Amino acid sequence: IREMETFDDASRWTGGITANYSARPNFTNKFQLGLDAVGEERSRLQPFGHPYTYVPDGEKALGYRNFRSVTAEYLGALTFDEILPRLGTAISFGAQGFQTIDRRNMAVGNSFAAPGVTTVNGGKIKSGDERFEEVVQVGFFGQNRFSYNDKLYLTTGVRVDGNSAFGDNFGFQVYPNVQLSYDASNDGWKPSFIS
Repeated sequence: IREMETFDDASRWTGGITANYSARPNFTNKFQLGLDAVGEERSRLQPFGHPYTYVPDGEKALGYRNFRSVTAEYLGALTFDEILPRLGTAISFGAQGFQTIDRRNMAVGNSFAAPGVTTVNGGKIKSGDERFEEVVQVGFFGQNRFSYNDKLYLTTGVRVDGNSAFGDNFGFQVYPNVQLSYDASNDGWKPSFIS
């Protein structure tokens, strides 16, 4: 076992950038872009002449991985304190998306002819494997929150998502939402044990 040589080398870069822009005091924009990239090489050599369990004449396994994930997001917000007396609104909208690509390649050569052979191609029996996966998602959303007298809030919104895992004929999916809330923090009718 001490004669085995194992090697693993990985490089990774992760980074992102964010830009904020306010066209007006009540209109804000935020854009984010991110990248995660990985390159990796792995190998294992079991040299000729040592009685390994399943490869008595040696084996070389060599694998590569390339991974990349790109994300992008935009968020806009527009607020109006009073569109009518005591009635305000806050509109938010945006889009999100990502793409991940993961590719892995593996080659194995075993049953070397003599000591000193250390490559996959030097094996009498050679095999290889490849794996590739790509996932893409895109989503859009919009939401409007009405506030009455800073106490009663009605929020309506919708999100639309598409994902490559959905399949070719599934298309975009729509997710609506409605919320109603009341802020009772300054009302005199509530019991004191309710915060």
